[in-house]
Amino acid sequence: MANERANRAARLAPALQNHRTTKTKEKSMAKELNAPSQQALVTSFTIKPEDVTGTQITYRYDTMPGNQPNAYGNTVFIWQTSQVFIPVSTQPAHSQIVQNNQPNGSSIFQGLSVSSESYLVAFAVGNSVKNIVAAVFVPSTDSNQPPYDPVQAPSILVTNKGSTSVSFSYAMPAGMTPQADGDWVGLWQGQTEAVLYNMPPTWFVQLGSNSNAGNFGINLSSGNIQRGVTYTLGYFKGGYAQSNPKQTTLAASTTFVG
Repeated sequence: MANERANRAARLAPALQNHRTTKTKEKSMAKELNAPSQQALVTSFTIKPEDVTGTQITYRYDTMPGNQPNAYGNTVFIWQTSQVFIPVSTQPAHSQIVQNNQPNGSSIFQGLSVSSESYLVAFAVGNSVKNIVAAVFVPSTDSNQPPYDPVQAPSILVTNKGSTSVSFSYAMPAGMTPQADGDWVGLWQGQTEAVLYNMPPTWFVQLGSNSNAGNFGINLSSGNIQRGVTYTLGYFKGGYAQSNPKQTTLAASTTFVG
């Protein structure tokens, strides 16, 4: 029995260590997802209950490495709504461009008149509601809804890789329509997430679905997935073009080995 407990503790130790490491990284960089055989990073957006007052809302953002929020037009939108999905067809009550160019930080949305009603606060990697990648629902003061839980945040994860294709799952906040919004995914050969804002992708594809979450894939137009080589997938929230798609709208990435 003692040996069995010791063996179980030994198996759990690496998992506990990885969990602690992820929590530490969340404080200073994009959120790291726990995904087998791949390193996934996503844009994170948070608001604490004590950060909402009658005249202002304080929020924290942890975006992708290399992001320049102000230069790239990263914007926060606010709606007064009882729904947790993004009301893209409704004009936001307020919007504000992030004021600095550090990928991680916090800011204050001032000059508001925040009532007891519920609100939805969303973070976009551009200046359009089509660029929204994460959101927080602020419930009314008399609501029984869970407070300040993030609406579905961005993610991209490899689900299968073949010799000339890569399949992946993706997710964006409820209410987003990837194909109509011009979302696209790029694949870089021999690179990590550090180059996703400035180096053209080796291959790329437009998202072919308007479901905010689902599965899709890239078929390589040439070459193949080489054994032992590093690859990175990047999900971009808008800006698709048949040549030179916009790379400032990066929302999430995952790095894996072929």
